[in-house]
Amino acid sequence: MEQMDEIKLTSDPKNLKVIADFVGKILKKRKIKSDIIEEILLAVDEAATNIIKHSYQEKTDGNIKLILETGPDKIAVSIFDNGITFRPEDVPLPVLSKDIDNRRPGGLGIFLMKKFMDDVTFYFKGTSGRDFNEVRMVKYLN
Repeated sequence: MEQMDEIKLTSDPKNLKVIADFVGKILKKRKIKSDIIEEILLAVDEAATNIIKHSYQEKTDGNIKLILETGPDKIAVSIFDNGITFRPEDVPLPVLSKDIDNRRPGGLGIFLMKKFMDDVTFYFKGTSGRDFNEVRMVKYLN
């Protein structure tokens, strides 16, 4: 049986800790293995950080809603916002072979989300009658 939990907050960077605490507490309560919790927390933090930094351009009054679905075979996290949209295909892949001192800072968000989650999908406002953006990330437990 799938369980669903939801939290709504503003795009204040201080809420990144609130999001992490919310997700971590629920996953621990549902007895998810700690290594899987860490991977999900990293992906969620990257997604929420990107929303705050890019979609809301660091404005602290934007709306963010997170829905966490847990079931016997998967965990799904959907994060919704009303900020600026982007084209994921335009985000360059990070060049990990470069010396860390010669790399530009940032640029790892989508890469890390896809590395730690099994499925990452973006939906944007203005498409299919949507009035919000959504990033949906799924981690399969089998």
